[in-house]
Amino acid sequence: MRTRYPSKKSFMPDQDEARKVKRLIKLIRAGIIKSKEEKPAKEDHNHLQSNRQ
Repeated sequence: MRTRYPSKKSFMPDQDEARKVKRLIKLIRAGIIKSKEEKPAKEDHNHLQSNRQ
């Protein structure tokens, strides 16, 4: 029986990287959307999440 799984340890850095990537995408997306039409950042973030997954 193994108590420590490698996946558990790799989850933390994965989340940190995901946060960085999300911020990058958010910035890029915000820039693209701002050139076309202005939209609230919160709505854009929600749309981005459902679209990405």
